[in-house]
Amino acid sequence: MADKVVTKTITADNLATVATSGNYNDLSNKPTIPAAQVNADWNATSGKAQILNKPTIPAAVTENTVSGWGFTKNAGTITGITMNGASKGASGVVDLGTVLTEHQSLGNYYTKSEIDQQLGDINSILESIING
Repeated sequence: MADKVVTKTITADNLATVATSGNYNDLSNKPTIPAAQVNADWNATSGKAQILNKPTIPAAVTENTVSGWGFTKNAGTITGITMNGASKGASGVVDLGTVLTEHQSLGNYYTKSEIDQQLGDINSILESIING
């Protein structure tokens, strides 16, 4: 089968108008160009600049707004501290070492170094079992 060569002469008559005018308005099926963007305006109540679904910002919390919440305003200084039924002095500093009672003893707990030692010993035993 022989190749066929098609020839056609291009003339202004068989081109779209825009091909010879170069004018954008001569295009067909032109895209719709959206309007320019608008900056949002917090205070706008209508229009494109309006911010929709704005959060409601509550009033600032002040001494007056919390008066009905049941808090007591600091009205003085600490005159005495009692913990576990025993007086701990009249200052605002409490030595936690004096707060623990016998039933709260920390004697049954291990320190980090003691735990590390125990884990090392266990690891050695497991290695000897695995390696025979």
